[in-house]
Amino acid sequence: MLNPGPDGEIVLFYKDVLICSFPLNKEELIYSDYQEGANQLIVDSMRSNKNMREQIYAYRRYCNICWMKKLRCQEITPSDCEMFMASLLALVKLRILTEEESVYFAPKYRGNRAFVHKMIQLKSK
Repeated sequence: MLNPGPDGEIVLFYKDVLICSFPLNKEELIYSDYQEGANQLIVDSMRSNKNMREQIYAYRRYCNICWMKKLRCQEITPSDCEMFMASLLALVKLRILTEEESVYFAPKYRGNRAFVHKMIQLKSK
């Protein structure tokens, strides 16, 4: 399910399989907003007395469920994609996965290198 925005999209991979994508927009939807959702997921889990081992298990389990759905050609709903992104970025934040293997920035136009560099700079903050 590719979902291009006016400025491109974030494409998410898990175990080398494209799972879903999310639109990017310079004014509204930027990568830091998606990262903030993952951070909030981690904080809410910590407040509900879930230790790190339980959190990592839950995030990996959800990613594996979406991965299996994709392999079996089953539908992944938009709410599944949002939760997948939060789980995947939480695993990246906890240093279980790397961004290089799971997140790809796809600009809308092929020659839009400035946009890709800007997204990479936002990603590194």
